[in-house]
Amino acid sequence: MEPGTAIAIGQVSAKVVSIIWKYYSDVKDAESNITFLANEIQAFRNVVERLQHLLQRSSKVSVSAALGTTITQALTDINTLETKLDPGTKAKAMRRLGKRALKWPFTKKEVDEWVVRFQRFKATVNLALNTDQTSLILGVDENITQMKQHHDAIERDQRLAKLPFAADASFDSYHRQHETHCIENTRVELLQELQIWGASHQRPIYWLSGMAGTGKSTIARTLAARLKASKTLGGSFFFSRSSGEANNAVNFVGTLAHHLANVSPLFKESICEAISLHEAVIGQGLRNQWKELILGPLSKVRLSGRPTLNIVVDALDECGSDDDIRLLLQLFVEVKDLTSINIGIFVTSRPDLVVRLGFKDIPEITHQKLDLRDIPRHLVDHDILVLLKREFDRIRPERKLPDWPSEQDLQTLVRRSNGLFIYAVTVCRYIINPDWVPEERLSEILDSNLADGGDTAQLDAMYMQVLSSALLDSRDEKDISRLCDRFKRVVGSIVTLFDELSASALAELLCRP
Repeated sequence: MEPGTAIAIGQVSAKVVSIIWKYYSDVKDAESNITFLANEIQAFRNVVERLQHLLQRSSKVSVSAALGTTITQALTDINTLETKLDPGTKAKAMRRLGKRALKWPFTKKEVDEWVVRFQRFKATVNLALNTDQTSLILGVDENITQMKQHHDAIERDQRLAKLPFAADASFDSYHRQHETHCIENTRVELLQELQIWGASHQRPIYWLSGMAGTGKSTIARTLAARLKASKTLGGSFFFSRSSGEANNAVNFVGTLAHHLANVSPLFKESICEAISLHEAVIGQGLRNQWKELILGPLSKVRLSGRPTLNIVVDALDECGSDDDIRLLLQLFVEVKDLTSINIGIFVTSRPDLVVRLGFKDIPEITHQKLDLRDIPRHLVDHDILVLLKREFDRIRPERKLPDWPSEQDLQTLVRRSNGLFIYAVTVCRYIINPDWVPEERLSEILDSNLADGGDTAQLDAMYMQVLSSALLDSRDEKDISRLCDRFKRVVGSIVTLFDELSASALAELLCRP
């Protein structure tokens, strides 16, 4: 309803009341009826004026369909009443003749009917006024509540910002956006097994072990992505020797707390409360951080049922400290005691001694293990062949090589990969170099004679081929000398250093940009 409708009712009502009081002075036998009707119409007018004021004051007040109908009907009735009460020109003529000009047009019964009608109108509008004013009050309360919620959200974010955080450690971080996932039709059975484990956690820890180049990190990224898609990923931490943020456990608990806080508002509230109560724990050891920032908050959250979440930890062997590796494995076991939520931790690593001994020290009932070397070789070879075919399918149309390579060449590459996905990936990167002819590069690899040198002999030879070609690609003697000098400085430093350095730290050590 527009405010103008209420204004019209007020104007007509005032006119009707004025006319009624004229009758009061001229008609002597209906004073009580006249007063009764005039007062009721005036009362109705006062209520409508309150409605008009409310409509003008707030644009948020909405008028119901029932109220709109009532107001419209009231305006019609007041206009009808005005018509019946208006004495017109006949009354003026009678005054000139000195005769009583007015005659009250309603019986007592008719006056009672008009009064009841306007009382109903007044009651309907009053009810709407009370309702709308309550809505306004509630609206103010709602605004205050929203402001408080916004303020609380800012405070929670500020508390979370106090935690150590490794942005590069997340599986889907900007830093890792170009790292590969398992391609279609590869690792099918393994990924199905991992997803089944991730949905139930018969044992809370799953350890995937494998040598370098066997595809552990690719599997971990793929699993993390699928868990995230199913809304069962609680967090991820991908250790990496080349990352200054993720080559140790300093940021581990803080990063996972961040990730968990983003999973659920309840988790966020509980974790932020823990930070407020135990802020000093941020600078303390892993055990205290794990207790106060992970286990404590998760145990206090009350959820319907016992939801399932997973944490993916990749390359634990690259944590940087054997003591931290052993401690983390002990801490992982403690998730089994959480009753409010079913947490599972997926761990990948090389089969290094410290990791193997760490798992040996924890109860066997809490973890299950799979060594990638135990996967049947024909399944691994199938997946490597799928990878090679996909990569060569990309190269073939670009270089206009319709029937290349042959099936025999592909099988030779699969055999030489010796179960190492990194070999197949390196071959493809080597061949795809736009400055060289792909057929020639593939022939160089296939024609190389390799002595027996263990599981990585083929890979070692592949890297030697890559390094040799890196020098041959430049035919300028000065360039060759410069590249050899750079190689000796960088690789020589890596070989002689006792501890690994990140790429940025090594560049700073060597005074290189």
